Amino acid sequence: MMTTELPEAAAKQLGDIRAKLLECLVAGVQDQTEARSEFKRYGVSEGGVVLHVQPAIQHPDFVIDRMYSSMFDQAKQEGVELRDIATSFRRTPGGSWRFETRWVTVDEYSAFTESVRPIVEEIRIALRNVGSALGADWYMVSFNVKRIVVLSQDRARTSLEPSAELQKFVARIEAKAQRQGLEFTGAEWTVTSNMEDAEGEIESSIGVI
Repeated sequence: MMTTELPEAAAKQLGDIRAKLLECLVAGVQDQTEARSEFKRYGVSEGGVVLHVQPAIQHPDFVIDRMYSSMFDQAKQEGVELRDIATSFRRTPGGSWRFETRWVTVDEYSAFTESVRPIVEEIRIALRNVGSALGADWYMVSFNVKRIVVLSQDRARTSLEPSAELQKFVARIEAKAQRQGLEFTGAEWTVTSNMEDAEGEIESSIGVI
């Protein structure tokens, strides 16, 4: 379960956003049975795919985007600084829509990333070992949970399956997220040969909500 509840005014605004999204779905979908709405705020940057459906349907993208931005502002004024929010919509063919909304605050995300920092350090070491094993001319190793990509200095690309060791690191991070009431949504880690071979020298992006 998420540990932080939305303040009353922000929760009402979220209800208005979901009502607008449902209005768009009812008016626009045909056979689609799934949809998703996301909004993020990282520092001064914000935005997201406010209504994703395949095939796509008409929706007032800018209006919904502004509704989300206002809700994030309201939540912050009430003491809860949001980082990500996402609503998943599902239905049986021809049935009514059901939805689930999850969110993560800036503080929750910070606590999570701090808790997995030792695991990220193990990933850093493992990725540098992958690069070194392919030769001294490696430039970058990137790992996105499903694939490893290694670039050499001349930009030649090698694609590899993740090792059992790396898969275990990801499983540990996912388990950490679950214990903190969060859902792991993906990640990417990158090291380059010109980074120092020292703790913290890795680009780490982990998605949880």
